Amino acid sequence: MFPTRAQVEAAALARLRCRGGLILLKDDFAAARTHLFLDMNYEQTVDLDLAGPKKQRLGVWSPRVCRYCQKSPPETTFKQEAHAIPECLGNRRLISLDECDRCNQQFSHTFEHHFDDFTRPMRTAEAIRGKNGVPGFKSPDGKARVEHNASRKNFKIQEEERGAILAEEEQAKALVLTLKSQPYVPLEVYRCLVKMAFAVLPDQELKHFDLTRRWLVEPLVPPPPILACMAFSHIAILPGPLAVPHISLPRISLWRRRDGRMPAPYMLATLGFSRWIFMYALPLSIRDEHLAPGRFRVPTFDLARNPAFINARWDRIALHSPAMETTLEHTIAMTYDSVEEITWEEFGQPPLPDQPTGEGKRDISDIDRL
Repeated sequence: MFPTRAQVEAAALARLRCRGGLILLKDDFAAARTHLFLDMNYEQTVDLDLAGPKKQRLGVWSPRVCRYCQKSPPETTFKQEAHAIPECLGNRRLISLDECDRCNQQFSHTFEHHFDDFTRPMRTAEAIRGKNGVPGFKSPDGKARVEHNASRKNFKIQEEERGAILAEEEQAKALVLTLKSQPYVPLEVYRCLVKMAFAVLPDQELKHFDLTRRWLVEPLVPPPPILACMAFSHIAILPGPLAVPHISLPRISLWRRRDGRMPAPYMLATLGFSRWIFMYALPLSIRDEHLAPGRFRVPTFDLARNPAFINARWDRIALHSPAMETTLEHTIAMTYDSVEEITWEEFGQPPLPDQPTGEGKRDISDIDRL
């Protein structure tokens, strides 16, 4: 089902009022059209907000069967606590009872490792507390580092060369960090996103995603055309500088297509954490056999309906490559209360830990967040 022109115009006007604008833009019509398509053709089947002190467990205690490799004791074990969403995103509450130790270890050493490298800059800058606290950041060339001090609620930024990752906007009392992720495999990042959605997939839907299950547990290979077309994610970022370390627990939702023949994937997922939202499709479902590569759409909801994201926009990042990519650049603005700059010459100490002494001045800036 597609929205009519009148429906799109009405939704675009409503969006204009939401964002407090005076002139209708092309973006208003585009966002209204894709949101209406989502609303008319999909229903939300899962919505898990990981707030609250109690753990939420997926699956059953007995009998224990792994939803990935489909093995049960004594072929495999379930001694470790498996997290449906990686701990690096701050998840300590959503636990999978149906993920065996062998699959848990395999996922950790493969696509979760690449997802960690892909998201580390944003998790460091936004003080997202993972398994071992807020992760530190080290530039790929080793010449700059960022560390979060939880007790002082500030950041320490080390640069071997001034301006390597940090720029100051004095009038706005803001610092702009430009952080490059460590090398990662895009298709492994997509597999990690798909695994999170597969972990919360209702049991009655598993029969539609057996190929997806096998793709998650088998070695990574170049994707077939339909998978390559689906291997991307829409990403939205809450705009504006960070006033405080913005810590919020992750949230994951699933959207199921109502009409069996619509040119759109059967299942969509949204993952939100801190200031970020990912929206993507679950691939390889038997309910998508009618889809042709490049002849379907992955709709998004209208960000303007959430006041916090009213000035945000969706960007699309391709995740189909099975080859290692160098870096992805993240630019993050942070407001500050005070900045203290210290040169290493004042201390007479080596410039950076584990770094040989070189020419030039090294700086450390302690940023006290508001």
